[in-house]
Amino acid sequence: MDSSGIFLLKTAIRFLKSNQWKKRLPTPEQNDIISDMDLTPVLISVKIAIPAMALSGIFGTALGYVFHRYSFRGKTLLEQLFMLPLVIPPIVIGFYLVMVLGRRGLPSLLGLPNLVFTIPGGIIAVTIVCLPLMIRSAKATFEMMPREYVEISYTLGKSRIHTFLHVTLPICGPGILAGLMLSLARAMGEFGASLMILGNIPGYTTSMPIAIWTHFTAGREADAFNLVIILTLISVAMMLVAEAVSRWSLERFER
Repeated sequence: MDSSGIFLLKTAIRFLKSNQWKKRLPTPEQNDIISDMDLTPVLISVKIAIPAMALSGIFGTALGYVFHRYSFRGKTLLEQLFMLPLVIPPIVIGFYLVMVLGRRGLPSLLGLPNLVFTIPGGIIAVTIVCLPLMIRSAKATFEMMPREYVEISYTLGKSRIHTFLHVTLPICGPGILAGLMLSLARAMGEFGASLMILGNIPGYTTSMPIAIWTHFTAGREADAFNLVIILTLISVAMMLVAEAVSRWSLERFER
């Protein structure tokens, strides 16, 4: 584990050992926090994050390979276009998606149902936000792979598709997996775009970040704190897994 991971763990331990956060929680007489905890936002976040991670993994890996392997006119512009979600505020992305996926957008033109305030709409929003992370991770992994392996496969008469599936992907798999873990952590914590496209329909579209915001603004800090702890643990776990996989992948390339 690198110094940043150790720093995060030490910070979390110091926070949990302190008594400041305990003062924000109700006493046992006021509320049984654990037994009354509503896990619906957790399940909703998982229903959105897993498909979003899968979609960003598929498209991000493919685009990362294209941007690494091929040169064509407009490549730089196209790559920067896919990177825009990294610099545009998520709530702005959510606003654009409401315009595109709402009743007056593509659904009305194509005869499709409205995707605003739905789980599928949330999956699309989170996928768009996570896609740049996956593209960057995949591209960096492909750039680290020695070119000789691909050339040897071509020399043996293997096609590009066969080489990609049986040579490139197995070698770059750990790096791609690390990107997937980061995408999953990002998907679980997405707030701005999710709030715009999902709304806040309790029990249906209220994800963990939205539920945290709702509980906190309503003065239910204990309920918000429960979800904060869960989301923090998930994010730290995904970060540590991604870091471990990345280090292992780097060691494989250096051997």
